Amino acid sequence: LDILLKAHAKFPKEISFVNSLVEHYRKNNQLETAISLLKETLKNDENNSNIHADLGYLYSIAKDFDNAQSYLQQAIKLNDDNSYALNNLAWLYCENHVQLDKAVTFAQKACELEPNNDNFLDTLAEAYYQTKQYEKAMEIIKKAININPNYNYLHEQLEKIENSIKQEN
Repeated sequence: LDILLKAHAKFPKEISFVNSLVEHYRKNNQLETAISLLKETLKNDENNSNIHADLGYLYSIAKDFDNAQSYLQQAIKLNDDNSYALNNLAWLYCENHVQLDKAVTFAQKACELEPNNDNFLDTLAEAYYQTKQYEKAMEIIKKAININPNYNYLHEQLEKIENSIKQEN
C-alpha cells in the first residue's frame, strides 16, 4: 500500500495507480476512502465515463441508490457503450426492484457488447426473472453457466428460475 500511495503521489493522474488504490480500499471495506479518491480523480477528468461508472459501482456497494444511479447514468451518457456501467445500472435496478424494463434494456445492451461475460448474462437473466420472463431467464442463465460452469452462484440462479417455472405451471 505504501508503494502505491507514493506512486500515486508522484503521478496523481496515472489511472492505473488510482484503480489499484480503489481496489485495495474496496476490498478492505474502506468505501469512503475509495469514493473520495475517485471523486478527486474525476476533478481532473470530468468526462471519463469509466470513473463515473466506478463511482456508481462503489455507491451501489455502499447501498446509496441515488448516487449510484446518478453516476452510472452519467457514465452511460458520456459513453453509451460502457458495458460495465450498463450492466451495473441494470443490476442496481434489479437489486432494488425498480425500473425493471430499463434493467432489461441496459442488460441486453451490455450483453450485446460483451456476449461472453457471465456476469453480464447473469444480470440479464435476473432482469428477465424479475419481469417474469422465466423462459428467457432460463436460456440466458444456461449461457452463463456454459461460460463459467464452476460458479456455484449461477447454478443457484438456475435453480431459482426452475422453481419459479414449476410454481407457475
